[in-house]
Amino acid sequence: MSIKTKIISARVPLDIADMIKKACETNNVSVSKYLTEIVTNTGNVDKFQLGGIVDINKNTVPKEIEAILSAFGGLGVGMVVYKVLKAYMPKNQFDEDTIENFAILGSIACGLGTFIGIEKFLKDE
Repeated sequence: MSIKTKIISARVPLDIADMIKKACETNNVSVSKYLTEIVTNTGNVDKFQLGGIVDINKNTVPKEIEAILSAFGGLGVGMVVYKVLKAYMPKNQFDEDTIENFAILGSIACGLGTFIGIEKFLKDE
C-alpha cells in the first residue's frame, strides 16, 4: 500500500536554503525527508545535525546579556509609565508637583517590578 503524498513548496531566503541544503548533506538525507522529520518530530530535533540552524531549546544567553535585557526592560517600562502618568493624570484634580511625584513613584515601581520579573523569567529557563 502506497502512502499518498503531496508536493509543497516555500520561498525562503537564500541563507535559509543554504542551511537546509548543508543540513541535508551533513545528514545524508533528501530535503523532503529532512523537512518531514523536522516538522513531525519537533520535540526531537537532536536526531539531525542542524547545519547552522539555531537550537532555541538550549539556554545560551550570557549572564551579561540577561542583565542588560532586564535593566533596559525595566527602564523602558518605567519611562512609559512616567510619560503616561504625566500626560493623562487629571490636571484639574492634582497640582503639577503631585502629578510629578506620582509619575516618579509609579515609574520606579513599575520599572523595578519589570526588572525583577524579567530577571526571574530568565533565571527560570
